[in-house]
Amino acid sequence: MNLSLLLWGIPQAMRAAARIYPGYAQRLKERDLVAQIKMRDEPDVGRWIQLDGGRVKTGGGIHSDPDVTIAFKNAALAKSFLVPPFDMLERIDAAKNFKLLLE
Repeated sequence: MNLSLLLWGIPQAMRAAARIYPGYAQRLKERDLVAQIKMRDEPDVGRWIQLDGGRVKTGGGIHSDPDVTIAFKNAALAKSFLVPPFDMLERIDAAKNFKLLLE
């Protein structure tokens, strides 16, 4: 599966979940922030997601001032993290060896 499609699908799933689950919609209203997912080996590849009063906004590319950034070492690692089945040992290895950063 294409990484850009996976990243595009995250905010779509968030919007759908907010329509179906009122409790989740309430949680989205608790914070206003900009989160970003990007690749360290390709600085222009990424997607940002903005929560603003419970609304989910998104855009391709890199945001100029994100509140939080998840930076994957490369696209292959990002795909393995975002698509099931999830391998906990791979996640531990990525965190311990700085293949995944939270900025």
